[in-house]
Amino acid sequence: IKLNKNKHKWFALVSWTRYSPGGSTSEQKAAAVNFGCNVFMQGLAEDGTTWDCAGYDILAMRERFRRRRWEIGRCKYHFGSGSRGYGKKRRELPLTRIDDAEARWVETRIRQIAADLIAWCKAHGITDLYLEDLSGIRDDFEEKTEGDAPEQVKRFIHSWPCYQARLAIERQGAEEGVSVHVKSAAYVSQKCPSCGHTVPENVKTVESSSDWKIIDGHVWSTKERWTKFECQACGLKAKGDVVACANHLTEVGRSHSLEKMQEKAR
Repeated sequence: IKLNKNKHKWFALVSWTRYSPGGSTSEQKAAAVNFGCNVFMQGLAEDGTTWDCAGYDILAMRERFRRRRWEIGRCKYHFGSGSRGYGKKRRELPLTRIDDAEARWVETRIRQIAADLIAWCKAHGITDLYLEDLSGIRDDFEEKTEGDAPEQVKRFIHSWPCYQARLAIERQGAEEGVSVHVKSAAYVSQKCPSCGHTVPENVKTVESSSDWKIIDGHVWSTKERWTKFECQACGLKAKGDVVACANHLTEVGRSHSLEKMQEKAR
């Protein structure tokens, strides 16, 4: 039970969860999802079907909220001491509202993405979905860079809500009867799914031509980045995020149709 002081009304908030039994189809398919920096989520099924979510809207919206917080923080030092009886909590109220608005927007968007992913799984008969465990990845990033990474790069790494997306996918999968499994993500981006050659040189970042446009008074770059995989041993070429998904499926004993998907693309 919650009171809305602005509308002077009471509201009853009821939360419910619907659980469905696991898939009963004779042919149970599997798919893997890879979390990345350039592409937020990339999915690959055993039959070669792909699903992806760029996630650029999440980064753009968080950048808007960050600039708004910076503007409010810069102006609050000119507000004066304020009226008697009001302290720091009241002075920080605009920033608190911005933080709450950002958290609500991100949570809603993550739930929409999770619902789209599970709907894709249901449409293609996928009963097992494998996600990578990224626990501690931010701490590892800070340790490897020794805290000397540019501020923009740090903000980029810390802005991806990977764990929040994982929880939303697990909750949505439980409701729709899709089993969600979590596995290690060690070297899945550097390993060749064809010959098994694993070196960092297999992965390269490719950028498209840069262009600029104005959105809501801010200048945004339309330059796109993606990860390109090229094996130094056998010469296999593919999209880096798709290769990581193929390695996930191989490690759990599932097949992947990476070659079939490449032939279809050609």
